[in-house]
Amino acid sequence: MKTDFYAPLEANSFFHIYNRGNDGIKIFYSNENYKYFLQKFDKYFSDYLNVYTYCLLANHFHFLVSVKSETDVLIASKKMKGIDKIKKAALEKNYDMVAVIISEQFRRFFIAYSKAINNQAGRHGSLFTKKFRRKKVNTLNYLQRLVIYIHTNPVHHELTDDFINYEWNTYKKILSSRKSKLIKNDVIEWFGDKENFVYMHKSGFDTGNIGDIED
Repeated sequence: MKTDFYAPLEANSFFHIYNRGNDGIKIFYSNENYKYFLQKFDKYFSDYLNVYTYCLLANHFHFLVSVKSETDVLIASKKMKGIDKIKKAALEKNYDMVAVIISEQFRRFFIAYSKAINNQAGRHGSLFTKKFRRKKVNTLNYLQRLVIYIHTNPVHHELTDDFINYEWNTYKKILSSRKSKLIKNDVIEWFGDKENFVYMHKSGFDTGNIGDIED
């Protein structure tokens, strides 16, 4: 069965969201860029998405998120500039309203971050691949495999052999007792407890065929 890389971002559903630089170009040039990206992501999506795990690499990123309830999304969308026109167009085409709103937020997020990086690097044109990928996640086994895949992605790309101490993934943040906007308790519960979370990450748990991911 062909993988749906562009599933509509429906309410109360889990998604693996990822994108890369256009033609594989860098999207992060410095630690400040990584920090800025996460700050912008929080600004654009804290009212719309729950974030469980992520990993940022020089030319691409991965997030495991869930879309909040339809009520939450519709309330939050009232702050969006031009939202009435967007909602009207969605109704006329019988599109899922939540999916349209979240996709529009991603469009605005990518534009905002791209403008900052293009200005910094003195470049022009598209920074990201035009259509970001989002795959719906439906099973506990898939959630487990995806969490491990995301955290070990720097090893997969041979950037390091130590994913545990990689600065721009959420592995250590999930184990930390410090307060965070990450939905850490849910992630730990998917693995049973912290000990099994650590064990399955270190044991080489099969993460193959995660939706035929290219990155």
